[in-house]
Amino acid sequence: MAKWYYYEGDDVKGPVSSSVLQRALWSGCITRNTMICKDGSKEWVQLGSVWDECGKAAKKQMQNECADNLLTVCVFVFLAMAIVQIVFGIVCLDDKMREVGISLIFSSLGYIFPISIAYAVRQMFRHQLRS
Repeated sequence: MAKWYYYEGDDVKGPVSSSVLQRALWSGCITRNTMICKDGSKEWVQLGSVWDECGKAAKKQMQNECADNLLTVCVFVFLAMAIVQIVFGIVCLDDKMREVGISLIFSSLGYIFPISIAYAVRQMFRHQLRS
């Protein structure tokens, strides 16, 4: 993933990723006329002249971050549902609904599969992002 330096006023900022450049552009901190330099290069060019390269990389990185966040939410939602179901099962065991409590506790084990799948996909996704 390319890293960039850019001018914000009289200060040089960076190195930053393409997604940071895109966010700075959207927020108005920089414009398409802002001078940027690719990490390892000595040539400063206007952001607008290389925006296709920056924009595509930034869009891909932001999509990857969104997918990672979605998978993280899935893990926590399934985990929370399993915990709530186990707690209700334990409460039912104490009341006079023993059969309901036992079935709630055992059926909560069904959440383990989606939790493990979501977690495994998230870990593979994070590994892919790092490489």
